[in-house]
Amino acid sequence: MPPSGDKEGKDKVTLDELAQYRGHTVEEVLRRAFERHHERSNYNNEKDLAAALTRMSLPGEPFRAYFSDLQLMMARRHLIAHRADANLKFPNLTNPIGIKLAERWLRATESFGELLLSHL
Repeated sequence: MPPSGDKEGKDKVTLDELAQYRGHTVEEVLRRAFERHHERSNYNNEKDLAAALTRMSLPGEPFRAYFSDLQLMMARRHLIAHRADANLKFPNLTNPIGIKLAERWLRATESFGELLLSHL
């Protein structure tokens, strides 16, 4: 868990920690713990996605159709986050993302997410 997100990777909570969620449903507590965990999660490549699916005991095969597009998007995110999206060959030029490519990444992300939700 923990719902409060104080200690990442903590498997157990005390009754005192759990008491702060009195009046909430189990679903609400679990959803919040899930959200807190994934606020700090980062997936950098196909291997990370496959490992996350394995941890959730989900079959990897139906998801692999989206890995290629998601890999390209994750690589671009890495450039944006760690290199200010610099054009490495031509540092004085911008590094635009075309509308068609952004739409393809959006479709892949939405489809992957819908497939994921259907397996949960």
